[in-house]
Amino acid sequence: MIKFFIKTFGCKVNQYDSQLIKENLIIDKNFIPVTDYKNADLIIINSCIVTEKAEEEVLKYAKKFKNYGVVIITGCFKENKKLEGVYYLPLKDEIDIKNFIYEILNMEKEKSKTKQTISFFEDRTRAFLKIEEGCNKFCSYCIVPYLRGSARSKDIDVIKEEFLNLLKNGYKEIVLSGTELGFYGIDINKNLIKLLQELLSYPYDFRIRLSSIDPEFLSDELIQFFCQNEKLCPHIHLPLQSGSNKILNLMRRRYDKNYYLDRAFKFKESVKNSTITTDIIVGFPDENEDDFYETIDVIKKVEFLKCHIFPYSEREGTFASKYLRDKKLNEEIIKERIKIIKKIAKEVSNKVLNRFVNKELVFLGETKKEDKLFGFTENYIRVFIDKEFEKNKFYKIYLQNSKNFVEYGIVISEFYYGVPIEKEVRTNNASSI
Repeated sequence: MIKFFIKTFGCKVNQYDSQLIKENLIIDKNFIPVTDYKNADLIIINSCIVTEKAEEEVLKYAKKFKNYGVVIITGCFKENKKLEGVYYLPLKDEIDIKNFIYEILNMEKEKSKTKQTISFFEDRTRAFLKIEEGCNKFCSYCIVPYLRGSARSKDIDVIKEEFLNLLKNGYKEIVLSGTELGFYGIDINKNLIKLLQELLSYPYDFRIRLSSIDPEFLSDELIQFFCQNEKLCPHIHLPLQSGSNKILNLMRRRYDKNYYLDRAFKFKESVKNSTITTDIIVGFPDENEDDFYETIDVIKKVEFLKCHIFPYSEREGTFASKYLRDKKLNEEIIKERIKIIKKIAKEVSNKVLNRFVNKELVFLGETKKEDKLFGFTENYIRVFIDKEFEKNKFYKIYLQNSKNFVEYGIVISEFYYGVPIEKEVRTNNASSI
């Protein structure tokens, strides 16, 4: 019996992949999961190296885990950063990790099927469902297309089966995830709206959230689709990266500042109770003070619910690392700019939160902590309500006050996105008696 532990770094795609790895191992009687790496014979690291800091974290944990068991690193990693005494499984072979383990441990193979989809998402009420992988854009700072390849879409029937299984297993919110959701369907003559139409047709009590989409894919048609579908959460993660056209051009992004603002304003004006979150890179090569304050200007104009702010991290092999290295900024300048932009982003966030005080929203309970039930509203505001209410249930609430960017909510009533099937069955049976 092999006791295994999985450590996941990075994005929702990696978290989905780790869940799939786990489900493929536990259908085999030779493997049992443990929650503490110190009790494991085998430790699997699903790695992320999108930034230098992320890569350092992966290597730090790999060195520590080597003292406790056999270590396998998969996910995104560089060949030239391999550690001695650690096994590496390329991302393209991740689905066959079970056979890889049998080989390195000299075990007799157990005949069992390989799952291509997940059925549950451990310790979560929100399940991540990967619908696409890879990216065709090659932004100048980004290593991901070199590691995950070009955009590839999951077959729509496979997604529907996986989605339905998650609903039947009790998941109330499903987050559609991918390297770049906007590319979904490009290779199979489908698109994101067609997929959403199929998934939203199921008569269950649930909602869908999109993980992230770039502004060039936030079309008028998609915005209108948000307006027409209550089950599609009115929140979008719309990466900005920079508010300067000069820097956006150097980043090889496919939009300029005005286009971004147009998409953001259209979404917020059209979709009820909508919010936007974003990613921002500070200190990209050749960013001057004017470029930096143009980014701050966009933050103030759009009024983001939350900004994920990162210092520029040079990734070997990217266009920026090859051709913009001589324009890199001093680290102290970057640190000072991050300090400034984070302060402004928090002020803007608090302003957005206060706008929703006393407004009715739909809350999904996720975790109980310190006698409170925490969760998120449909527009991605983190809220806590009284502990007497249940996890994994929707409640109509209104926000009463804000403290440390967490809202306190008062429950008005239970809430259902449509009538749940089980309620329909009970009603029909009662009326026939």
